[in-house]
Amino acid sequence: MRRVFKVLQLSLFMLVSCGFAWGFGAVDRCAESKNAVHELSSTKEDDLRAAEEKRIIALCPEGGSAFFVRGLQMERNGDSAGALTTYREAISLDGSLPEAHGNLGLLLLGSGKAAEAAIELTKGLMGKADPRS
Repeated sequence: MRRVFKVLQLSLFMLVSCGFAWGFGAVDRCAESKNAVHELSSTKEDDLRAAEEKRIIALCPEGGSAFFVRGLQMERNGDSAGALTTYREAISLDGSLPEAHGNLGLLLLGSGKAAEAAIELTKGLMGKADPRS
């Protein structure tokens, strides 16, 4: 009987410690959101892109990734001033988003602020060479 109990104990220990989160561990939704932003530019179909943007915002609504997506949406709708502000907010929340730096730099360049744009575009090179591809 004692041997059966030890085998059960050992089996239970192995099962619990085999590396699964079992749904109880803390999932970093903001990190998942940030990873999704890095893949967003490769999504070309409008429907899939819109769904992915919604998912990014839902994962971490107050994070830098969500503000980046909101900036993209504003820029797409012609609100460059709103997009500038929103990209800056995204960068203040997460300075390691090269997409936000790149898009901010391109908007600044378009508005004639070449010196400030150069700084942001350089930071944007942390990621892809072209932030919109």
